[in-house]
Amino acid sequence: MSTNEEKLAIERDAALLEIEQLKKQLHKAESSFSLNFTLIDNFGCQVQATMREGVTAEIIKQVFAARQNFVASALEAGYRVPGRSSVGTTEPAPAPMMTTSGIPTPTIPAPAPQMNGGSGGESLCQMIEIATAYKSGKTQIKFHCNGMEHPLTFTREIGDMSKLLAPIGFQAAHIVVGQKYPASCVVKWTQGEKYKNVESVRPA
Repeated sequence: MSTNEEKLAIERDAALLEIEQLKKQLHKAESSFSLNFTLIDNFGCQVQATMREGVTAEIIKQVFAARQNFVASALEAGYRVPGRSSVGTTEPAPAPMMTTSGIPTPTIPAPAPQMNGGSGGESLCQMIEIATAYKSGKTQIKFHCNGMEHPLTFTREIGDMSKLLAPIGFQAAHIVVGQKYPASCVVKWTQGEKYKNVESVRPA
């Protein structure tokens, strides 16, 4: 074999080896599984994420940190999150305490609302809905309670809403219009001239 032929053979073998290495890298990139989940960040934005084989925790932290900075910059530039009047806290908000591992709290039968001398009572709530008030257009909490034809409502500022729901694990980031949360809590209310006024909320 001549010198030129030997050189060509070496170059060919090197090229074939490089191709095989690229094939192996492509095969590694094909994940054998993926995990999809949805979160609500501390700004009240919905986050859809996918974890694949080979993705390290460090990579996930870097991606989430970059996203956090982007959303913060967008809000500072004047963009707004639907249903939110202000930016949430800097700490990530945990999921409400009413569910465990994504399983809704079991239904707990309860009697009709208990009255206290005709001026008010306490009712068992099994779903909390974040909606919009019909007349004012403001964010509103609806408590769907056992024995009540219509939900109890609470229409205030986001800060007042988060304080009301704090005893059952909510933070401001959970107060997003359109969200519905399974619940097992007791709502204390008083009877006003026309409507019932929500006074406090506590775990059932």
